[in-house]
Amino acid sequence: MNISPDEALDLLRKWCSERTPISVLLIFPDSDIAIKVSGFISGLSDDILISDESPNSPTRNQILIPARLTQSYDYVESKDLPIMPQYFAAKHGSANLRIALTNGASISFFESPTN
Repeated sequence: MNISPDEALDLLRKWCSERTPISVLLIFPDSDIAIKVSGFISGLSDDILISDESPNSPTRNQILIPARLTQSYDYVESKDLPIMPQYFAAKHGSANLRIALTNGASISFFESPTN
């Protein structure tokens, strides 16, 4: 489902403030390379900062995504999928936010599954 930039920002803020573990998949246009990282949304301003550290320890690994490059936003919850929603939730988490960038890349945020 297509959502507004404000709705996407609200979700990212929620994940940031609640310290929700996430996995992020970066897909680049015209490339066979994709990058998947896990961590937390550590900051939101003009950029989206994802890191693998808790707020009380020094940050070592980060990804910084310029918010000015965002173009469109899609959101789906596993419970709304027509096929195998339990499998998707167990494998990828209960929610997915996909952000398409102006350069053709896309970033998918997956709420990490709870065990």
